[in-house]
Amino acid sequence: MLNVSFGILNVNIWQATILGLVQGLTEFLPVSSSGHLAIIGSIFGKIDAGITFEVLLHLATLIAVLYVYRKRIKTIDYKYIVLLVIASIPAGLVGVFFSDVIKKAFSAPIIIGVAFIFTGTILYLIGRRPEGSKEKVGYKEALGMGLAQAIAVLPGISRSGMTLSAGLLLGLKREEAAAFSFLMSVPVIAGAGLLEFKDLLEIGSIGGGIYLTIGFVVAVLTGILAIKLVQLLLKTDNFRYFSYYLWSLGVLTVIFSLV
Repeated sequence: MLNVSFGILNVNIWQATILGLVQGLTEFLPVSSSGHLAIIGSIFGKIDAGITFEVLLHLATLIAVLYVYRKRIKTIDYKYIVLLVIASIPAGLVGVFFSDVIKKAFSAPIIIGVAFIFTGTILYLIGRRPEGSKEKVGYKEALGMGLAQAIAVLPGISRSGMTLSAGLLLGLKREEAAAFSFLMSVPVIAGAGLLEFKDLLEIGSIGGGIYLTIGFVVAVLTGILAIKLVQLLLKTDNFRYFSYYLWSLGVLTVIFSLV
């Protein structure tokens, strides 16, 4: 198996593909991208992809959101932008004041397993509720979904799952809850990308063009697919199937952490 090592990049073609696939799918499916990446790291060992690759993967998922909601973005007004900012504040505060706790959680499989089970339970319960009637997000909905996003900084708790559930619990129609959930990910993804880009500038090296391109393209395509899949499942009321997956994964993670 061929490997490439260009300064800060040290992945092979299969690792690049897997990382792109996991990032694109789990960033938007309600299954927790951070939890899956942590589990992959504990099973296969840490893949040293480097800051360059992390920047590109975040950019890829950002492009996926912008592409799917390109028509919606053209109609966004000042109030909607304010609502997105409000929704981003809680997670930002949690990230600043509890960064050490969050980092420790990534190395604790039993916590991740319990978080998977928690996410699955929330998805199952919210899937049994009738659809709301609100067609527009207001300040209450933005703050509620923002608080839900703040909880999802822990690995194993899905950002999209928590924000979607909060929106539905607050009475939003499924399509509107999904749109706001995905659009409110833009500041989060962009912020994470900017932080990594700052580190990239400090390191000052880029390499491995073909491997970077593969991971980037895979993340974009799977990100678009994941968003479309969530939209479809919400319409067909099959969202709860993610619960069964998360319960199974959570139980297995807890068991293996205790062995």
